[in-house]
Amino acid sequence: MRPLNKYINAGLTFFVCLSFSFNVFSQNLIRNGSFETYTTPSNWNSWGGDFIGYYQWPGDTVLRDWTEQNSADLFLSACTHTFAGVPKNKDGHCYAQDGNNYCGFLAYAPSEETKEYISQHLSSPLIFGKTYCVSFYVSCADAKEYAIKNIGAYFSNTIPSVTPLSYAVGNPQVENQNGYLTDTIGWTEIQGCFTAAGNEQYITIGNFNSGANTDAVYVGTNSPIYPSAMCYYYIDNIQLWDILTTDIEDLKGNLL
Repeated sequence: MRPLNKYINAGLTFFVCLSFSFNVFSQNLIRNGSFETYTTPSNWNSWGGDFIGYYQWPGDTVLRDWTEQNSADLFLSACTHTFAGVPKNKDGHCYAQDGNNYCGFLAYAPSEETKEYISQHLSSPLIFGKTYCVSFYVSCADAKEYAIKNIGAYFSNTIPSVTPLSYAVGNPQVENQNGYLTDTIGWTEIQGCFTAAGNEQYITIGNFNSGANTDAVYVGTNSPIYPSAMCYYYIDNIQLWDILTTDIEDLKGNLL
């Protein structure tokens, strides 16, 4: 039986790999993950890429389903000026990875601790013991002079507290494993799977490290658009999947 068990275990491993490779998952649990659903600001000329339009009172919601911390940005191809447009905007030049729009956040600056984040309140809490897979794409803004490794997705029971000139403290369940994220033309996927502790209700994406603990590298810039000594990333196409569970003992029986 030992040789047979060896082949069964190999088959199970192969099955799990196939499941991941071919996206054998439930529906995407992230709403508006490519930032295509938004309300047109009342005055494009006064809109600076904010999630909320502050040029009128009360402020009107621009981006649906998402919130931001420390003033992360929204970039729209329909924007009537280049400050918050796609592909050209205040942080560089980049086409969307999926659809027409994307968001952006400050991930590191050598002179300060300020970092920006985007968050979403999930439609329902994550379930204890279930395996979830998250995927999103980032591109390094070419008007900025640094790149980092430390970008991750953090799932938590409450939204992380972030004050101005600070960063969110958390232990991301999924974090970049691709080395320095230096690509300013294409998009790099950050993805991974984790087992839920249970009752996580928020996803927050960004850099959860202090400046001293951030693995950063100077890359320079040739961009004439607001060059600055910081690290900034565009983000697009965020997805979260609940892997369809299969009873392992039943699977073993089927393989027999």
